[in-house]
Amino acid sequence: MSIKGFPFFLAIAIYCYEGAGMILALESSIKEEVRYKFKRFFITAMFVVTTLYITFGTCGYLSFGPETKSIITLNLPKGTGLDFGMMVKSCLCLGIFFTYPVMMFPVIKILETYFLPDAAKFVWKAVSIHLFIPHV
Repeated sequence: MSIKGFPFFLAIAIYCYEGAGMILALESSIKEEVRYKFKRFFITAMFVVTTLYITFGTCGYLSFGPETKSIITLNLPKGTGLDFGMMVKSCLCLGIFFTYPVMMFPVIKILETYFLPDAAKFVWKAVSIHLFIPHV
């Protein structure tokens, strides 16, 4: 270990937990009668996520040894018929694509209250009805 790699480690650690900024918005959207469970659930979720990160990093290092690249998908073999590395990268891209709306949740809630203080609930209700009830 060297102090030279510490800024890189810190950047990766911050990136791994960047979704934690959504906690307040998610907690405020939970019903009052179950909000008391949020802290315990959050601590459990953070423990599980941290354990998964440590396990994934350890398995990656044990698999590829000292030649492990900082972006783990770059270690996957290429050109072996079924391109497993490309499949993994595609799944990661899909995961990012489908979690983008979740990350935008706090932003949309803030913009709704700022631009449409009373109309927001009626607009979303009308849009939901039009989307989910087929017109005959």
